[in-house]
Amino acid sequence: MPDDSAAAAFETAIKTEQEGQEFYLKVAAASGNRLAKGMFEALAADEKRHEEWIRANVAYKVVPEKGLEAETNRKLQTIFSSVTGAEMDSFASSEDDTAALKKALEIEQTSVELYESRAQWSPSREVASLWKILAIEERSHVKIVTNMLEYLNDTGSWFMGEEGWSFDGGGSFA
Repeated sequence: MPDDSAAAAFETAIKTEQEGQEFYLKVAAASGNRLAKGMFEALAADEKRHEEWIRANVAYKVVPEKGLEAETNRKLQTIFSSVTGAEMDSFASSEDDTAALKKALEIEQTSVELYESRAQWSPSREVASLWKILAIEERSHVKIVTNMLEYLNDTGSWFMGEEGWSFDGGGSFA
């Protein structure tokens, strides 16, 4: 197990979630892209929820239920589905949004590693359960951020891969 105590592990996790929330709120406020802004705001809300879970677990009040990452996915699907065809061209990624998304990906991957490590070395099943659930949530965030990066930087390919769009030619050359 890492050298720190359980209390230090919880404090590190709380700090990680707080830093993630602060980062997402900051980049959401700076983003001029409605899709990226909505995603950053949803991720900030998730990080706040994660912090609350950790604090509740420290007090042995609650372990969150599995599968709550679907809530974030639903929020973000709503953001994507609200885009009209006319708006599509306006969502090209700015350098700032791309840099923020790359940093977000780094944050989320670090969180996954932290929580998976904590789950492996946790002294109790209840605490291990919390770390595993948080790792699942953060893995979901990695997918969401990766998806947004692909969408903003190569929208056409994103639609072909994500939505199954394809072009078959449909005509004859005779």
